[in-house]
Amino acid sequence: MHVPLTPVRALYRAVALFEVCQRFGNGEGWKHVSASHVRLVLGLKDEDQERLLAAAEANRMTVNQLEKETAKARAALTARGGRRRLPELTRTVRAIKKCIDAKGRLAGSCHDLTRLDPLLTDEITETLRQMRSACDELLSTLDTSISE
Repeated sequence: MHVPLTPVRALYRAVALFEVCQRFGNGEGWKHVSASHVRLVLGLKDEDQERLLAAAEANRMTVNQLEKETAKARAALTARGGRRRLPELTRTVRAIKKCIDAKGRLAGSCHDLTRLDPLLTDEITETLRQMRSACDELLSTLDTSISE
């Protein structure tokens, strides 16, 4: 079943991709691993993510090949016990919080922005606008539900 990518889900996925890339050196040295590869390992244990992404790079795996490998790792997760998963909104907000430094700035935002490629600047600008809009909408909904 295909679930449409809502703004909150899209934001969560973008932050999760950012977080994985940041954890593994921002993709330094990845010549064969793309965002599509990284997306496949989301939700797996850190050690599985590292192992699979390293194997994808070393073996020049296609996205389809990595998908088969991640399916094996996910099969092991289906028999999980333990506490219940947090709501998606809570996970999303916590993932965003990890991207904010002690001074309240977005991680990596202190770089010289004048050196960015104009296409990347446009992409970042549009993504930040979408994030702001999604966050404003969510805050409004939360404010309304709290005041009721």
